[in-house]
Amino acid sequence: MRSSAVIPMRKVPKMPELDDFLSSHDYEGAISLLNHKLKARQMDQETGQLDKEARQVDQEAGQMDQEESLYLWIAHCYYRLRNYEEAANVYLYLMQKTDAPGELGNYLACCKFHMKRYLEAKKIAEKSPKTPLHIRLMMNVSLRLNEEKRILHYHSNLGSAMEDQLSLAAINFYRMHYQDAIDVYTGILRSTPTMIALNVDMALCYAKMDYPHVAYNLVKNYLRSYPDSPFAKNLLLSVLYRTITSKTTVDDQSELALNIDQEGMTMVTDMEALLKQKLYPEVEYLCKHNLVLFKNCETALQVLPSLMKHVPEARLNLILYHLNRNYVKDAMGLCREFDPITPHEFLVKALTCLRFGQDYGSKEQLVVAETFFRMVGEFALVQDTIAGRQASAAALFLSSKFDDVITYLESIEMYFTKDDAFLLNLAQAYLMCKKYVLAEEHFIRVSGPERDKLLYKSMLARCYVKNKRPQKAWDMMLKTTNPTDRLSLLKVIAHDCYSSMEFYYASKAFHEIESSDPTTENWNGKRGACAGLFRQLANDRQEKFLIDRMREIIQLVASKPHSNCEFLLKVIQMWGETHNVNLTSI
Repeated sequence: MRSSAVIPMRKVPKMPELDDFLSSHDYEGAISLLNHKLKARQMDQETGQLDKEARQVDQEAGQMDQEESLYLWIAHCYYRLRNYEEAANVYLYLMQKTDAPGELGNYLACCKFHMKRYLEAKKIAEKSPKTPLHIRLMMNVSLRLNEEKRILHYHSNLGSAMEDQLSLAAINFYRMHYQDAIDVYTGILRSTPTMIALNVDMALCYAKMDYPHVAYNLVKNYLRSYPDSPFAKNLLLSVLYRTITSKTTVDDQSELALNIDQEGMTMVTDMEALLKQKLYPEVEYLCKHNLVLFKNCETALQVLPSLMKHVPEARLNLILYHLNRNYVKDAMGLCREFDPITPHEFLVKALTCLRFGQDYGSKEQLVVAETFFRMVGEFALVQDTIAGRQASAAALFLSSKFDDVITYLESIEMYFTKDDAFLLNLAQAYLMCKKYVLAEEHFIRVSGPERDKLLYKSMLARCYVKNKRPQKAWDMMLKTTNPTDRLSLLKVIAHDCYSSMEFYYASKAFHEIESSDPTTENWNGKRGACAGLFRQLANDRQEKFLIDRMREIIQLVASKPHSNCEFLLKVIQMWGETHNVNLTSI
């Protein structure tokens, strides 16, 4: 007799519960489940039955109405998804009920706060119970509305609970009191070491304070426990990028310094991989913004405009993109649409006003630029940083206080040994203070396209003349092919050589100028320079090079006859005959 085979029963997977979705941060799945429960409950109510799972949720909610409990969980999930509009709609629906809890007003106000409707949030919260959440919310609302007295009032009512302390740290961060925020985070970690996510918050503070190696170590510490955290990965890449592109010094033995070359090479691919993950909208916006920077702004015009309402830095980097490409009017248009708050925002707006003022002759914008530069330089957070000292130097430069400009720029020169813009600014300050040797040294170190510009050549020519090397100025003029630039350089050489008693080159320069512009003024300049050279010869007639130069200038003067030319040449020739100095060309 054949024995019958026992067919094993297939294990049916367990239906996920609400806690399963919440613990895995799958809030969309949780909303689907809750909506299903809500519809099932409504159907059961129609048939007079209640689902067992619905009763379980009701028991967990205590005496709270079962339907209201489901709606509250739905609102909570929308809130965690940053879909504050939908969360607010749910709270508004619940508040219409006659027995609605008063705390719903605070929940609704929180949604309005995140939607940046601060006046609405304030109005709603003021009618809600004065709970710890209410105090934290109102302190943040008051901060956004710049109501200083109310900030202090709610600050004094904060408790010692962790939520209150975290809110205080957030307030300090928003006000750029980064060290105060770090102190709060450190205190929490001391009492609750398991809150390692605070490492990321502290890293953000240290990054803002230009301590990249500390920020790097803190983020790395967090990523060892949570290697898939998108926000932490983005912050780590941002720290790497800022360290590579800025002048911030890093200890050679730090973990950041040891890894920066290798990790810096994969920034773009790492960010692209990060963007393939499912991200919160805010993190996705940040990553898209940062990827544009990592790619040297190749896609700036395609990506950054759509991010401006989500990422404040997108507007700033789009402004800088336009400035770097000399689209000054486009940059100025973007600047007019925002009011700066942070030092970096003031700095970008100052740079834009400066460029606009210089390019379009707007004294008003130059005054605005000077004011903003000064504000950045005096800001406690940045005044002793490289950026702060550059800002102070820029303000002093615009107010023509060049001695002070030199003091500031010399203190940070070691970080800009190959930076053309910095070298030009410092060289100009030396030039204005008549420190011609230092000015020439710094002008010569410029290696980029600025060397071909007329302003650069004019200033370097002046340094050459003042440093008693007019021949180099003359040679630079001869190599200049643009006729307009060449004439401008001749004028600089002519007047500077005349005032420096380099009359030989002054005579030659005025002669060239007079050839293209035969005015009385130019003739008088040539005559004066010729007379000056003659006087030098008369005082030292044994110098052969002076005799040779005098012969050359006599020929130049004679080659272009003038009504006063004959008398001048006659006087010089008579002196030569009297003192046995042959001034006739050989």
